[in-house]
Amino acid sequence: MPVVLLLITATVQIATLQTDRNVMESAAARGVEIARVQGGTDEGGSAAVRQALAQFHSLHDVRIAVTRLAGNVQVDITATALSILPGLEIPMHASASGPQEPAA
Repeated sequence: MPVVLLLITATVQIATLQTDRNVMESAAARGVEIARVQGGTDEGGSAAVRQALAQFHSLHDVRIAVTRLAGNVQVDITATALSILPGLEIPMHASASGPQEPAA
């Protein structure tokens, strides 16, 4: 019986982590989408990421970095995922990048 409970717990933890990763990747892509347009700002991209992540409470210690280099915009998100097992903290990272829109 303990083995079955352990397997169920592990399955739920893995599913939660996959969902967190998908949410972070989607939020990073949204941040790039907002920051890369003409007139878009790093703050706007960061705000879009925060808004996308605000619906999910399984991530904490979220850090967002929006950088521009050589005509590209990159959004990096690092966070700690909540764990089903007490005391276990799981670091996570997601990023997205895209070309910056040229000025008209």
